[in-house]
Amino acid sequence: MKHYQNRALSNQVFTNTGVHKEYTKGDEQHKQNMQYMANEVAKCLKTAQNNGKPIITQRGIGQKDNFVFNDEDQLSTFLSRSEMLKNENNDCYFPQSNELWLEVAFTWDLNVDFVGCYREDYQIIENMFDEEGDQTCLSNKYCTTILSPEISEHDKMYLFAQPIPDYVRWLKTGGELHYFLFEKITKIDTDVIDATPAAFLPSRILDIIFKLFRHDVDSTMPSIALFSWCPEDEVKNTFLISPKS
Repeated sequence: MKHYQNRALSNQVFTNTGVHKEYTKGDEQHKQNMQYMANEVAKCLKTAQNNGKPIITQRGIGQKDNFVFNDEDQLSTFLSRSEMLKNENNDCYFPQSNELWLEVAFTWDLNVDFVGCYREDYQIIENMFDEEGDQTCLSNKYCTTILSPEISEHDKMYLFAQPIPDYVRWLKTGGELHYFLFEKITKIDTDVIDATPAAFLPSRILDIIFKLFRHDVDSTMPSIALFSWCPEDEVKNTFLISPKS
């Protein structure tokens, strides 16, 4: 998608004085110029297509009055504190009572009167919230997951489900890339999938194969390429540049 946008925008020159030649940053003339430029960008993007359809632009949510949370100064103050003071802090934050928050709360069945605590959120992100040492936050090449303390153990498995290549479908379709359906993945109960982040990432698979088979891999190159879901040239290059020690 970004490729089509860049191509369209690179063929157009936009001006910030489309309405008023003279203006001061932030004044009404400046705002009108920016609105004019935004309209020109939207018209330019309409000339580009993705999957046979024109690219449509959408406006952002606007000024701070429309934000769900408007506590940037409070948050910056909290983050500037030492680790000791962070863990002693009990400052709270809450969403603004505006139309956007009411719509979000209704759509996701959230508590309209939600109140959060900076200290608790920080401890969750730093994996310091749970006294038993359970992981409350993780990030890998597939996703970033932050767990609410209220989530059940049963529901956690749906958050950690990793994409797994569907090799059979790949062969049957002549090389199209597909993954197992989410429902199939959640039915598979193995330690590898549940406890090893990025277990099926091509780079992880190639690294393991290299450690097991360092020499004479030419005859097995097609199999390695299939298993790692990489082109053979990429597999060969990996084995050539990998350290031999």
